Amino acid sequence: MVVQTAPKRCSVTSNPTPLPVWQSPVGIPATASVYECDVGVIRPGRTRRLTFDVVKNPDVNADDDLTFRADVIGEITLSDGMPLWFPVPAPRGDGITDRANNYTIDAIRARVVGYNLLKSQLGICSENNPPPASPDSEVQIGEECEFHIESGGWFGFNTPGFTYIAVQDIQVIDQIPDGQGYLWSNDPLGPGMSTAQIQGVSLNPPPLPLAEDWFDWTFNTDPVNERITVKDHWFRVDVRTRLLTILSISSRRLISTPATVATSCHRHSKPFSTIHLQTSKSFTHLDHRQSVSHPSFVAGWTSRSLSRGWS
Repeated sequence: MVVQTAPKRCSVTSNPTPLPVWQSPVGIPATASVYECDVGVIRPGRTRRLTFDVVKNPDVNADDDLTFRADVIGEITLSDGMPLWFPVPAPRGDGITDRANNYTIDAIRARVVGYNLLKSQLGICSENNPPPASPDSEVQIGEECEFHIESGGWFGFNTPGFTYIAVQDIQVIDQIPDGQGYLWSNDPLGPGMSTAQIQGVSLNPPPLPLAEDWFDWTFNTDPVNERITVKDHWFRVDVRTRLLTILSISSRRLISTPATVATSCHRHSKPFSTIHLQTSKSFTHLDHRQSVSHPSFVAGWTSRSLSRGWS
């Protein structure tokens, strides 16, 4: 990862750190950026929130490592600023001997997998000749739009200290809004589409022509034989929809009703295109639930949606 912004009370420090952090089962990776944060006195029952904005490292040769770790060292000093040296510090449980008889040393680590979720319009929707500018400003009843969905690109499988990280049992839900009907979707396992570790794809339920109901794809549902364990594998599919006549008429323009979609843990900022990821975690694997929504049309308004997140 690359840190975009850090809290004001945090600044980059050395790696290895000035004071030794907890080393069991592993210490801080040599390639990690380390920040030292001074949050002042934390009173009993209170907390301090530190928020870092990060993005995926664009370097294709970077470690496939998403280490999220926080260490708290409670070093006791004497009135003259010297470390508390009595009683003489004894070796810690991880074999390290501190310079002071510390009050506490704590570490918390998180197993994290990053993902990408992308939806984009393919070509133009309008049948007008010549076509309008892109994105289409007006779409009429009966016109069709095609979209490309990409889900996956998971990364973070080699985070130190964890013997097993995998992704499986994945569901991608297309939240098609009122006013658009399903026409067609291609084979996600066809040539040039999904990558090799995407297996066992099922479209549920196979939508009827012009159906407005949500539908989804599930894949990699076999917990033994269909685990994704290496980065940069993608589920890819193309979908075509048609603008239906369930519309309201205003000033001779055709207006579709935007879909209202409730999401539980990740909300995209654009009003007509909602993306979210729901993840349940166990000690051995991650089960993913990912949802995308077709953009609703306001006289043909379309959008391109991109979401990146951590689960």
